[in-house]
Amino acid sequence: MENRMSAESCAALLQTLVRTDTCQPAGNEEALCHSIAALFPDTVEKTLIPHQAGRASLAIRIPGKESRGGLAFMGHLDTVSCGDPSLWSCDPLAAQRKGDLIYRRYERRAGVHDPGGAAPAGKREAFGPRPVAVLHSR
Repeated sequence: MENRMSAESCAALLQTLVRTDTCQPAGNEEALCHSIAALFPDTVEKTLIPHQAGRASLAIRIPGKESRGGLAFMGHLDTVSCGDPSLWSCDPLAAQRKGDLIYRRYERRAGVHDPGGAAPAGKREAFGPRPVAVLHSR
């Protein structure tokens, strides 16, 4: 399965993911699981794993050439509370775009939001459009 996305498509996907509020304590990861599952064709096995109302994980199995072995990616979909909105220069859940930058909250956990691990924990920053992939939460 090959799927190439343009920079604009990646930016739009990032905005969709950031705008899905998964802040604690409610979490609401189930909505994000549905958005992520919709990115994959029907030929890919997608399993929603409910935990409680609105809370879920997503397992995706992409068939390969071999029936054994494989590669797994894991991460979490929930985030800690954004706190006091007046302390933010941009709405942390708006994924506001200014030129080539998309402003969003920064949370360093499991490499999901910062695959390179380059930004220090807790720093609020703007990042250019980059692809984000999450295959399993929690």
